[in-house]
Amino acid sequence: MFFLVLCLWLGLLPLQASLGFDGIVGVVRRLLFGASRLFYRFIVWLRVNGSCVLPPFTGKVVKSLLIKCNPRLVNVFESRIFPKPIRVSTLFRRDGYFLWKRRGCEGVVGIDNGGVFGFVIGCYGEYLDDIVLAIDNLHDVELFGCKWSVIELTVECFRIPSKEPFYSLVDVDVIKVVFRTPALFIDPFKPSKFRRFAPISGFVFSYNIGDVARLDRNPDYISLINLFSAIVVESHSCLDTCRRVFYIYDDKELPGVIGYVNYHLENDILSSYPEFKLFIENVLTHAYVMGVGSSRADGFGHVDIALIKSSQGRGD
Repeated sequence: MFFLVLCLWLGLLPLQASLGFDGIVGVVRRLLFGASRLFYRFIVWLRVNGSCVLPPFTGKVVKSLLIKCNPRLVNVFESRIFPKPIRVSTLFRRDGYFLWKRRGCEGVVGIDNGGVFGFVIGCYGEYLDDIVLAIDNLHDVELFGCKWSVIELTVECFRIPSKEPFYSLVDVDVIKVVFRTPALFIDPFKPSKFRRFAPISGFVFSYNIGDVARLDRNPDYISLINLFSAIVVESHSCLDTCRRVFYIYDDKELPGVIGYVNYHLENDILSSYPEFKLFIENVLTHAYVMGVGSSRADGFGHVDIALIKSSQGRGD
């Protein structure tokens, strides 16, 4: 009996052997029809006056700008609150290139006078005023020898969970997830000094599943992780398209995950359990706003998510 309980807790048994699809419906319904929260996603575009060299991981630049424009944010960015209620991306260019340095790349991360760069912020609704204040103050702000000013702003508001989430899986066969900044997957089963690197969907979205459901590592959370992994299945091509990368942070070379993964949907299951489809749609929406994995407040785990429908072909 003890061995069975241990296997269930560590997720070593398939979902059907632990809680079962019928058994987990109640957990998903409580999640979907419980209280929801507001989340906000900002895309901020800056013009830079001056040329300068930046830290190799430019999430630090974004964080420093926000703190300088609203010192109250230091209590969020520098605290040990988990999960962080605010996340940022690194800087990126108009062509979609994200500024962070990989091991083996020569030179420095620098910007030229008059350059335009963007970044993304995601936050819980209760931090909206603090973020808006920081953006309002971001004009001719001196940092790293340059002056930074907001020139364009886009804001989106989301209620999560929602019965009408941002993403819809109707007629969708494949979910393509692109890791634009290194992703640091969280072990959903236990606290550990070892990171997960296999792009199993339950690992990739473990933070999002827990935050949407407002669950810690308890049996219901483990069941949701297993459910997500059972329905959102990584393609064999992930062994070629998703890879380990060593990024430079605080003069250290550290491993993360970059590239993309095509995830196939078990639509036979979703057709029998529409609650599961809505649950996955809400988790994807949360990842769009808040990123995936750990250290999102430093610029890690920024993802693009594309839904591939049947008429577009199934992918790999």
